[in-house]
Amino acid sequence: LFSVCFWVLSTKQNEALLTTDNCGSFDQAQINEPTLQAHKAASEYLLNEGSFMRIVNGYARLNTGATNASGGGTNTDGAYFTYAFNASALPDGICHEIPNHAGSNMCPPSSIYPDGETMNFLLSPKDAIVFYGCTPPPVEYFGYDFIITTRFTDTYPFYPGTNFQDALSFRNINTSTTTNTSTTTNKQEQEPYDQPSLIIHTLSKSSALKIKNVYSNHTIQNLGINNESISIHELNSNEIKTYDRSSLNYKDNNEFDLLGFIHRITQPQSGYENDFNSFLNITFPILLYIANNDSTSTFTRPSLHQLKEEEGEGEGEDPNDDLYTPILRSRESGGVGGSTGLPTEKELLEDVLLELTNIVMNKYDPNTTTMTGLGVLNFTEFDSYDNWDECLGTPSNASFVAGTRDAAYGQSPNFTQAMLMRNTSAAVLIGAIHTSPNMSNIASYFEAGLDVTNLDGLFDYADHPLELITATRQTTW
Repeated sequence: LFSVCFWVLSTKQNEALLTTDNCGSFDQAQINEPTLQAHKAASEYLLNEGSFMRIVNGYARLNTGATNASGGGTNTDGAYFTYAFNASALPDGICHEIPNHAGSNMCPPSSIYPDGETMNFLLSPKDAIVFYGCTPPPVEYFGYDFIITTRFTDTYPFYPGTNFQDALSFRNINTSTTTNTSTTTNKQEQEPYDQPSLIIHTLSKSSALKIKNVYSNHTIQNLGINNESISIHELNSNEIKTYDRSSLNYKDNNEFDLLGFIHRITQPQSGYENDFNSFLNITFPILLYIANNDSTSTFTRPSLHQLKEEEGEGEGEDPNDDLYTPILRSRESGGVGGSTGLPTEKELLEDVLLELTNIVMNKYDPNTTTMTGLGVLNFTEFDSYDNWDECLGTPSNASFVAGTRDAAYGQSPNFTQAMLMRNTSAAVLIGAIHTSPNMSNIASYFEAGLDVTNLDGLFDYADHPLELITATRQTTW
């Protein structure tokens, strides 16, 4: 009788968790009930345990200011979700120091979210953000990425708008049906779609392990999430300027970063367009766990062996170093720190692409067509390609790209007014598209697109709407 009762109790706990059926329903109530219950149970336990002193509630939801209708450098094939927190996530008075940037408030009230919510947040070394929800339906790409929106210095704040590490994406996220798919090339085998997933974003190994152990604890009511569906998004402590919450006044911190979050979802696969649109209407509750100021004394730091076993840390890790310093994936042939000695793609294809360019240009009839210009896309433009250190080291507001290492953004440095597109214009993109990850470089580019950005109203040039070919996006990872 005892064993039967115990079995019923365990089943009841598991039934409260988020399931694939919940995710596939796209029903807000079916998703909210298990996610809110799990967050409530875990946060009560962690707050009582003493490692975290408070939580801030938030939501992951569609950023309606980054949809197709808004203009700007958006992606017409996809959507962007962002994290929005209660304004208590920010220190008192900080918003008065930040003027409007790029036409919208960096602090609440914002043009996107109601009063009292903010898309900006800061992290102390042991803080963590926890997402418990569903992955998108079958799409060509989805990823979770952070950017540094504002950097406070001892003189003034500036707005780098830069990413600073690899994204967590459909290639390496853990879900209930697949674990770390980064080595799998067949998307049909991966199936990371419409699945429950718990994501822990943090700089701290001990915070990640503590939170993971609680959310996966089967002895706590409404918890017991499968370890294989939990992902640790290791934030790069070498780049983020963390915030010292022991200071009563934020001005006592000489340097710290306000962060933003972007969940990119691109291009529904054929037959899943309705599911894609349904997913965009869902909001997912998230929590910001704010660490106890004295957590270094009350926190039992896991041993090096435990960290390696639970989180896969490498050999030789200093057990006293609690901060993540993730190694970036290489975008170059030969991998991190090495080279195969093989010629680069540019060396292999430069002559062929030049010849193809000349062929295309010669096809146009000079009697009916005017060649207005030739632009070469530059993938090393400032703040556009892995040069966040340069961006962060140059306190200016020259750009706000909000890029990602999962794409290459190119702009033509020799753009002229004559190249503005009009009703009778045409643009031709000439380049190489990688169709097989096994044939590409380590970055695994497999898709390219050409975006046209509407600049109407930004420049006073002519009577016609002004548009500019600004970027190609090559999705990877």
